[in-house]
Amino acid sequence: MEQLNNIISEYIANLSKDYQTAITTGNATPELSFRPVLDGFFVKAMSIFGKDIQRIFEPRSQGKYGRPDWMFSNANTMGIYGYVEAKGFNPNTTLNPKDYESQVKRYLYLGNPVILTDGIDFILYRPSGKTEMVSVCSKPIQWENVQPNTDILTMFKEYFKEEGYRTISEKQLVAELSVRAKHLCTDLEDILSLEEDEAENKTERDTIVSLKHLWDIARKNHDKSLVDNHTFAGFVAQILSFALLYAHRFVNENNILPSEKYEKLHSFWTSDAFKRDALRLSPFKTLLDALSDELKSPFSKLGIWYDNTRHLLSCVRLSDKQVATPNYHELYEAF
Repeated sequence: MEQLNNIISEYIANLSKDYQTAITTGNATPELSFRPVLDGFFVKAMSIFGKDIQRIFEPRSQGKYGRPDWMFSNANTMGIYGYVEAKGFNPNTTLNPKDYESQVKRYLYLGNPVILTDGIDFILYRPSGKTEMVSVCSKPIQWENVQPNTDILTMFKEYFKEEGYRTISEKQLVAELSVRAKHLCTDLEDILSLEEDEAENKTERDTIVSLKHLWDIARKNHDKSLVDNHTFAGFVAQILSFALLYAHRFVNENNILPSEKYEKLHSFWTSDAFKRDALRLSPFKTLLDALSDELKSPFSKLGIWYDNTRHLLSCVRLSDKQVATPNYHELYEAF
C-alpha cells in the first residue's frame, strides 16, 4: 500500500509539473501533455500487479483506427486484460460516465474491460454494462495540498485479474466474430466513401487505394453484385473474419502457446505446412494476399482490426470435437 501511495504521489507531482508547463509555455495542449506521465504511472502500477503484464501505447493513432490508447496483455499467454482510453485533462470537472457510454461501447465489443480517464478520474466500464469510477485525488485539485486516494488499487486489482485461454462454444465464437465483422464493415464503408486526396495521412491513403483496387478486380472478375460501398465492405469483412476462423481450426495443437497461435493465424495462408488446407479456400487466400500490407500495418484500420481479432483467437481453445469434426459449411452459413 505504501508503494502504491508513493507511486500515486509521484504521478500527481509529475502531472502538476507538466500541466503547468504546458499552460505556461503553450508548447503542448493540456489534453495531450499528460499522456506520457500517465503512461509512466501505468508502468509503475503494472509492476505491483504482475511481472508479466505488458502494454501497447500508441496514442496518436489508436483511437482513430478502432482501438483505445493503451492495451494491456499478459506477455506469456497473450491474454488481454483490457484497454484504456484517455480524454482531455481537466483539473476542475469530474468525468461523467454517461457522457462516454456510446464511445466506450464501441471498444467493449472487443470483450474486455475499458478504463476511461482524464488522468485523475478513472472510470471502469465492464462488458456486463456495470461501471465504476475512482479518482486518484479530489477535484477541483488543490495542487499544494493533494491527498492521494489509494482506492485505485482495488480497481486495478480487478482490471488485471482475468486473462488467458477461454474455452467457448461454436455459437459463441461465431457470434463474437460476427460482431467484429460488422464493426469492420462500418469502418471499411467509411474508407471507401473517401477519395485519395481526402485521406488524413499516408496510411489512410494507402488503405483507400488498396481497397478500391481490390474492389475493381472483384467486380470485374468475380462478383458483379458488389455494386456499392456497403456490399463490398461487408464482403471483405466477412471473408477476413471467416478466414481467421478457418485458420484457427488448424492451429490448435494441445501444447501450443497463445503467442505461437497468434503468429500461425497470420502465417497459415502463406506457410507450406498449411498449403493444402489454405488452397481449399483459394479465393480467401487471394484476398488476404492482396491486402497483406494493410493487414500487417499497425496503424491502418484493417491492420488494427486484424491484430485485435488474432489476439482474441490466440486465447480461444477449441474442444476436441470442434477441431476433429468441423462443419465449415454450417459455420460459414451461420457467420
